[in-house]
Amino acid sequence: MDDWTGTAHAYAYVRAGATPPPGQRLLPADDFARTRDGLHDLLTETGLVDATAAEISWDFVIAADDLWRGVEAGIATVGATFRTQDEAGRAAMRRVFEELSGGGILTLPSTAIIAAATRR
Repeated sequence: MDDWTGTAHAYAYVRAGATPPPGQRLLPADDFARTRDGLHDLLTETGLVDATAAEISWDFVIAADDLWRGVEAGIATVGATFRTQDEAGRAAMRRVFEELSGGGILTLPSTAIIAAATRR
C-alpha cells in the first residue's frame, strides 16, 4: 500500500520512525477498484454470472498482547514492517503500540467486501 494517509497504523509508523517495506502491486491492467462495485465487476469481467458483492462491517475485539504477537510473527503489513526494522525500530514500534493500545482490550472497526458468483 502506497498511501498510508489517514490510517491508524500510518500514524503509529510515523511516530515510531518506521517505514513500511515496498509492496507488491498488481500491474495497472490487472488491478481493480477495491470497492463493492470493483469486486463485482472483476467477477463479471472474468465470465462469472449471478455475481453479487456486499460490504460488511464489524468490530474486531482482541487483547493488545494477542494482537502484538501477530505483529511479531510478521502477520499483515504491520508485521512485515516490524520485521524489516532494525532492533531500535522494532523497539520504537513496540513503545508506540503500548502507548496507543494501553495494554487492554482493543476494539478495531473493520470492513470487508464479500462476493460470490457462479461459473457457467
